[in-house]
Amino acid sequence: MRAFSVQGAELQLGLADVPDDLAAAVEDIGFERMGTVYARRFPAAAPYASQVGARFEENAERLVYQAARIDTTPWRRALEDVLACAPAEGWFLAGSAALAVRGVAVEPRDVDLVAVDADACARLAAALEDLLVEPLVDGGPLGQRWFRAFSHARIECVGGPHASHDVPHPSDFGPFAIARLTTAHWRGWDVRVPPLELQLAARRRRGLT
Repeated sequence: MRAFSVQGAELQLGLADVPDDLAAAVEDIGFERMGTVYARRFPAAAPYASQVGARFEENAERLVYQAARIDTTPWRRALEDVLACAPAEGWFLAGSAALAVRGVAVEPRDVDLVAVDADACARLAAALEDLLVEPLVDGGPLGQRWFRAFSHARIECVGGPHASHDVPHPSDFGPFAIARLTTAHWRGWDVRVPPLELQLAARRRRGLT
């Protein structure tokens, strides 16, 4: 498998020679098949678009192998790097890592962050600038903003999640959760997380145990 980046009228981050057994993981992390390669495309003027290509190429193979659960994901090291760099306010830890820091027996494939709004997401991206493997862009159906980073493991952030995520049931990363955050104490850090009951209910609805 070979990673490449092309900077022109738009930024293309791509993967070539993807083995069949990795195709599902590549698509699961948002890459679209385009002929013989897989790619993600971003506006050339997006913040950090001009600098993420080299870091994407350097880390793409590890990112994919972790997403496929072929390699173990060192999410603890990734989260420690986030906590060392990130602003103290304006974001929280979500997903399976937010369960893991409270001792729930799960194996995160990544570290999911949620910024409370677009401005907080921009501040978080700036703090993690040296770790970015994708630029800061519109979050589409997830929220107002989005970025992806990599430091030992995949780090993804949605900023300003849409209220529609809380319909018909409250999600564990939307405005309902943001208004009810609690604190987990992990390795000497205070980590903001959604209420445990909310996370477990959302996990059951997703068919996860």
